[in-house]
Amino acid sequence: MSYPIATTATKHPMHPLRIEVFVRHRIQELGLTEEAFILKMTMRNFKRKQKKLHHLFNAHWSLAEQLLPFLAGALNVPEATIDYVIAQTKADIDHRHDVQRRINFQPRAYFLTKLSIPTSITMVALAGVTRYIDIADCNEQDYIEHVMVYLQKYPNKMSMLIGFFGGVLGFCIAYTPDLTVHFDLQGNFIDTSSNGILPGHCTISIR
Repeated sequence: MSYPIATTATKHPMHPLRIEVFVRHRIQELGLTEEAFILKMTMRNFKRKQKKLHHLFNAHWSLAEQLLPFLAGALNVPEATIDYVIAQTKADIDHRHDVQRRINFQPRAYFLTKLSIPTSITMVALAGVTRYIDIADCNEQDYIEHVMVYLQKYPNKMSMLIGFFGGVLGFCIAYTPDLTVHFDLQGNFIDTSSNGILPGHCTISIR
């Protein structure tokens, strides 16, 4: 079975988010400084409101939530305009993430397990247990065989997967960012999916 390898995406430079561009442009149109704009929203807790404004510019929506009710009035625009700009900003961020995902993509095989979350995230991280194997160095036609050899060669790793994730049901191979093929443990084809897969990660700090 042969599938096309993903083409390389163009990496776009990071720009200020749409919400920041809109707010700063509107502040300029009103002839205000950032400080005067913040004071127009509220006379209390200037430093806090300034910090929340910068959270808004960085799309930290939950941290900027308390600022949103004041934004439309201070900018002299309808609330629907703010909602639209925020929605467009979120769409821009999703697009950036998708572009970055395509840039960073490499073919991988992922083991499908009974549990999506391990019984102990800490122990999984400490033991270095992963549910995927890198296959980018293999020829495309050898991906399935590589996984089957891995299953036979590393029974201890499979035992840890079973222990932490309740059992291994099969595996899937991400051939491209938009094509994932599912197999059973004997390497028999099951189905395909257009959903991309990214490996999870966990960081532990020991003090």
